[in-house]
Amino acid sequence: MAPMIARSTPGLPLIALLGSLLFLAGCAVSGPKVGEPGVVVGPPPADQARIVFYRGGNPFLLALEPQIVVNSLAVGRSIHGAVFYKDAKPGRYKVFLGTDLENPVYLILRRGDKTFVKIVPELQLPGSKLTAYEVSAAQGEKEIQGLALNDGLGDGE
Repeated sequence: MAPMIARSTPGLPLIALLGSLLFLAGCAVSGPKVGEPGVVVGPPPADQARIVFYRGGNPFLLALEPQIVVNSLAVGRSIHGAVFYKDAKPGRYKVFLGTDLENPVYLILRRGDKTFVKIVPELQLPGSKLTAYEVSAAQGEKEIQGLALNDGLGDGE
């Protein structure tokens, strides 16, 4: 009996690549990009503070969009490549992701504060997840440049 020779379909890798690119394009976040003319995340109203939530362009866990919860209230979703903000009265706040209840971020907000919460993928075994961290204002301001500004639900501002 003659040995079997596996034949590949010409162009199959190209078709798979194009399909993947179309899928990723469909996942793109709408909204103006921070840093474009007129698109800024400015200061909060004088008597409030502002919490800025963002998730960079790391494609790991792209499809995962957990709720962001502040003091037991869902305020938006963590969306790949997007930034949104919520204004709040000065005080103490507990922020966590709906998929990561064990790692809350505790914030103390003062009038006029602009606080940044970054959502990042955590690689671990047996499974990976997204986790929230507070970052410095300087780091947050730098990292939100080029991210889509939206309302936390994926809709452009």
